[in-house]
Amino acid sequence: LRASEERNRLLVENVNESIAVVQDGSVRFANQKTLEIGGYTMEEITSRPFMDLVHPDDRGRVAEYHGRRMRGEDVPSSYELRTIARDGGIRWMELRGAVLEWEGRPATLAMMHDITERREAEQSLRESEERYRLLAENASDVIWTMDLDLNYTYNSPSKLRQSAYTPEEF
Repeated sequence: LRASEERNRLLVENVNESIAVVQDGSVRFANQKTLEIGGYTMEEITSRPFMDLVHPDDRGRVAEYHGRRMRGEDVPSSYELRTIARDGGIRWMELRGAVLEWEGRPATLAMMHDITERREAEQSLRESEERYRLLAENASDVIWTMDLDLNYTYNSPSKLRQSAYTPEEF
């Protein structure tokens, strides 16, 4: 039993995922990764309602999913939410939850992966693509792209304005 407990403790404390147990509206357990991501101490994270750690715009959905999960209803197996770090920063997390028994009562096991860098990269890509689109659509120069078979894959509006061809004919 001791060897099993030690193995499980090592797994939980060394995994690169946030693992927390939520019961009666409060965090009852959080692994070291959870504390690192949020910048909280164990006392800070367990002494407040868990909803205080969730971004205000996501609280309604998180509360709904938590309640439905605790009632045994179907909820998405994983979903994204924002959490609030101790310094006020926002962290994007992908959460997978399950119901478990904790100290004789039902609780939620929340396993979360920090996806903040991925979300920021996606946002930067969207912004870059939008800047490129605006530049290409508003430039007076002719801009086009072709694939390796020399088929047009993009023609700027300026090329279409300077030509008698329709976009389909290109």
